[in-house]
Amino acid sequence: MVIASGLALSGYTVWFYSMINFSLFRPYEMVRNAVVKHNASVKIIGVKGGPAYKMLGFSHNLLHEDEDIKLCENIGLRSHVVQSPEQTRDIIMIEYGTPGPAYIRL
Repeated sequence: MVIASGLALSGYTVWFYSMINFSLFRPYEMVRNAVVKHNASVKIIGVKGGPAYKMLGFSHNLLHEDEDIKLCENIGLRSHVVQSPEQTRDIIMIEYGTPGPAYIRL
């Protein structure tokens, strides 16, 4: 996440993709300090664990449906929860042209 922030602060728009637990929860301090507080254009894409990952427990799944969104609100990270492929495309195009950090939950 710090590398993504450094690249963003060097003029790139960086897209970071992983499961929500690995894109927001584990690197929380780096997201807050390196990305949000520096207003770095890092677009974080998080994927919900869902039923396929249920057997891996809470380390790969949300405890509450809005757990990731509340985290984003708490640190001032713009967030989107997309519901369809079309909405995903539209949000990605909007975020591509919008400076600063953002979180997109797929």
